[in-house]
Amino acid sequence: MIKNVTFTDKQGTTYTDAVFKVSNARRIYNRSDSGIISVNLDFNDVTANLIEDRDITTNFYQEIRVVYAYWKDWDTYSSKGSFYWLTKWEETSQGINAGTEWLINHDELSKPQYNNLSLEEACDKYLVDVLLPQLQT
Repeated sequence: MIKNVTFTDKQGTTYTDAVFKVSNARRIYNRSDSGIISVNLDFNDVTANLIEDRDITTNFYQEIRVVYAYWKDWDTYSSKGSFYWLTKWEETSQGINAGTEWLINHDELSKPQYNNLSLEEACDKYLVDVLLPQLQT
């Protein structure tokens, strides 16, 4: 949870004490190994054991998909009042596309500051370091 946030939403409403909280998040992992393991005769010593050669590559990919809720202030949050979804607006060839799910991509998650963070902590860090600076401009 992130408190005391000042930002202006896409409708032009300015909040000076907003509270943000992860509403829903999921971390998606994909790991694959590929390569070749071979054995070869050592022609310098044909009586020796075969020489094993391993050329294995491990590919790892992760991403987080997160939805954020926010309240206009602490009192509204603590009294379980109305909240809003943090909505992203993307221009496409078909017009404006609005959505509430944010993608934290693999490149972002590969940065050292995300090491050893829980799912919620990673989402909060992304909100503070990446999203909120964009919203406060």
